[in-house]
Amino acid sequence: MKWVPQLPRIWERETTDPKPTEADHDQSWSGTEPARRSTTIYLRSIGKAEPLGISRHRAPCSLILVRWDPHRGMPLLEAALPPTASSPDMNITYALGKVGYIPALDSFWRECLAKGSSELAAQAAYRMSEAGPAENQILLQTRLDDWRTQWKGREIPPSEGRFESELTQAVIRGAHWQLPKDDMQSLASGCLSDACRTRFASVGR
Repeated sequence: MKWVPQLPRIWERETTDPKPTEADHDQSWSGTEPARRSTTIYLRSIGKAEPLGISRHRAPCSLILVRWDPHRGMPLLEAALPPTASSPDMNITYALGKVGYIPALDSFWRECLAKGSSELAAQAAYRMSEAGPAENQILLQTRLDDWRTQWKGREIPPSEGRFESELTQAVIRGAHWQLPKDDMQSLASGCLSDACRTRFASVGR
């Protein structure tokens, strides 16, 4: 995103731009509005603590502050996407992915993995493997081991099955790790849910 390096300058710049409207948000989300103006609108709105009102737009705005001012940005993000939310807004996790993986988010995703609902924890597993540091693999493996201990011998809901599948994939392959073939087979053979067994049926063949 080419406008990111310009953010500090835009943040300090005086602007007479009007208060952002829903149309402004929709335009900047789709990329049709010039990046400098949309960024200025977002930053001005955040700086004055004005609620944006459209949840899917809160994550990109929060991440602007997470990048440049984590002390202020992380509370905004956690308010928009609480790690323990029972029904997380997946539009926000999608927005986080579009912005990219930021080091300041690592502890946030780890908390989501440990405490979040199966849907949010699955997103955390994906994000942690997509671009996170190599040490995340150990955390993901530990979470998978704990999950399988918890659900062994029990009827597994579809959402939990999807979580096991996503978590297994995250352990197998990440941006900075790749399990050896034998370890992949061992991990896949331990699948408890139908979703996981189906996804990894061909591993090792």
